[in-house]
Amino acid sequence: MNKVRDIDVALLESYLAGDIEANEVLDVDGNAVPKDLLELAISEYRDVLVQLEGAALKEQLKGMRASLEPKPGRNGSRLWYAVAAAVLVLVGAGVVWQNLNKPPVFEDYFGHFDQLVSLRGEEGNKAAEGIEAYSDRNYNKAFDLLSAVGEEGLGAELKFYLGVSALGSDHVKEAIRIFEEIGTERPNKYYQQTRWYLALAYWKNGNTGQSTDMLESVEEGQFKYDKARELLSSLR
Repeated sequence: MNKVRDIDVALLESYLAGDIEANEVLDVDGNAVPKDLLELAISEYRDVLVQLEGAALKEQLKGMRASLEPKPGRNGSRLWYAVAAAVLVLVGAGVVWQNLNKPPVFEDYFGHFDQLVSLRGEEGNKAAEGIEAYSDRNYNKAFDLLSAVGEEGLGAELKFYLGVSALGSDHVKEAIRIFEEIGTERPNKYYQQTRWYLALAYWKNGNTGQSTDMLESVEEGQFKYDKARELLSSLR
C-alpha cells in the first residue's frame, strides 16, 4: 500500500485523462509503476472520486490537494495527498450535503406566537386560564381549557389561539378546522398568522399541495414570509 501512495498523482491523473501512456506513470523516485500497482492506484483513486458530489466538490478537492502538496525540494506529489484532500472534502461536504438534503422538520417551523389579548374581570375563568397556559407554551392544557369554554364563547381572537394550541398539541385536524373557520383574510385580526399556521397544519396532516398553496399566498412583508419561502422550497 505504501508503494501505491508513492505514485506521482499528477502523472496518474494525466494517464487517466489520456494524456500519457501507462508506462509513463512514475513513482516519486522516477521509477516506472508496475501494472498491478497502477491498477490498484487507479481503483483507490476512483473510489475516492466517485463519492464526490458533482463538479463543485471536485474543484474543492483540487484546491485542498494543492494546499497539501509538498514544498519544492521534497518528494513529488503523492496519491496520499489526493486521498487525504478527498477525505477532507467528503467530511465537509457530507455535513453540508446532509444539511442541504435534510427533510424539513415541523418543529423547526412551528413557533410560539405571543398572545396579544388579556382577559379581565368576568370574561371567563377557563378562557383566562387557557390563555395563561398558552402563554406558558403548555399547548395541551391551553387546548383543553379553551375547548371547554366552547367555541361560541371564545370569539375570533381566542379561536386563533385555540387553533395554535390545537396544532401545538398535535390536534392537527382540529387546528385545520379552526383556522379554516376563522379564515385567512380580513376581518380576521390574525389573518396573516392564520395563513402561516394553517400551512403548517396542512403540511403536518400530509396535505402538501394545500400547504404549498397556502405558503404561496404569504406575501412579501407579511408574517413569516422568509420562513414560508424556505419551507416552500423544501416541499417542492
